[in-house]
Amino acid sequence: MTVTRRREAVASVLWCWTAETPHAPPQARRSLQCALDQLGYPQPLIDDAVLAVGELVANAVEHGVNPYELRLHKESGGELLCEVEDHDPCLPVLPQSRPPFESGG
Repeated sequence: MTVTRRREAVASVLWCWTAETPHAPPQARRSLQCALDQLGYPQPLIDDAVLAVGELVANAVEHGVNPYELRLHKESGGELLCEVEDHDPCLPVLPQSRPPFESGG
């Protein structure tokens, strides 16, 4: 039997901000865009990542507890993970799901 240990990801904090930081979403988007550009990612991928992170940052500011961090993790397999973290100790309450729609026949 072989046991493989997963190496820890290398994390970089790109930007930290608080609820009082003016223009947080645009600043976060610029930080991510610069980092991904410097890492050599293609522009279409950068555009998609920047759009998604802009939404995460806006949600963190609106619903989370500050301070906030934008981080990039380079996984051991080469994957790149981007995350936005707030400091709310509670997990969000998810709404009750409804049963899937069934078509009549």
